[in-house]
Amino acid sequence: MNAQIMKIYKGSTLIQTFNAVEADRVVFEPTILVQDIQLNQATGTLELGSRLKLTATVLPENAANSSISWTSSNPQVASVNDGWVTGKKAGKADIICEAQDGSGTRATCTITVEDNGMNLRVGFYETIPGYSVKDLKIIYNGEEHLAAENVFLYEPSKIWNFGKLTNFASAEGYESGTSFLGRSLANATITNSISVAPETLFGALSLVASYTLIATDGSHETIKVENASVTIPEKTVVYKSGYNCFLLFKISDKTTPYTNYPELPDPKDMFPMGYELIYIENVNDGQTR
Repeated sequence: MNAQIMKIYKGSTLIQTFNAVEADRVVFEPTILVQDIQLNQATGTLELGSRLKLTATVLPENAANSSISWTSSNPQVASVNDGWVTGKKAGKADIICEAQDGSGTRATCTITVEDNGMNLRVGFYETIPGYSVKDLKIIYNGEEHLAAENVFLYEPSKIWNFGKLTNFASAEGYESGTSFLGRSLANATITNSISVAPETLFGALSLVASYTLIATDGSHETIKVENASVTIPEKTVVYKSGYNCFLLFKISDKTTPYTNYPELPDPKDMFPMGYELIYIENVNDGQTR
């Protein structure tokens, strides 16, 4: 009989029981909503493929529901998972942290993803005791190329292409400037640096090489080596933003086993050539480490 109509608004909570006679004693307390979200940074810069961690502070501390969600305005550039942001592609993306209590409170961090590029250099060196290597010729795609004139260059449209090797070494008893290969990693005969794009797909690279061994003891003994071969499996060379990549072929009287690629053929099938793949980080001051 003492029916009453009461309005209870969305977002409010009844915290005291009552009956029809004591309706004037009903007490309501508003739900404490999220009023602010503070991120540990408002902007950030990532290199392609690297990650950073965003942390969020939800205010007030006694908010009834402090759960949050993370989204990216451009997940192709930067993705986010539980505050971890990963650079996917050069560009900008807003990383949005939003309260889940219906308040609409959010915070944004603008992420810039930079692609510093990868520089590729390809080269040769030799370590055959008592001999220097001269007149290197490379057969690639059925064509013969003299190393001193026209060997490696990289072109994005062709994956692997030919260009000129530089800084040939000299050998004992011979004039400087002739086409002897360097004798160590430090003085390898290599191409100039070629800028490689991130979407590059490196295919397999198979080479057949011929060269002349000349004795360094003054006897001028020569040995002709024909059809030494080496193969770089597909996807062995990978893109690393901000790095210098050196693909170096080593001519020696022995080869090194594929310690990291047990599924590949025995190195004896490549004798007497092997290869080394070296990545060196590019530092902003122009130096490398």
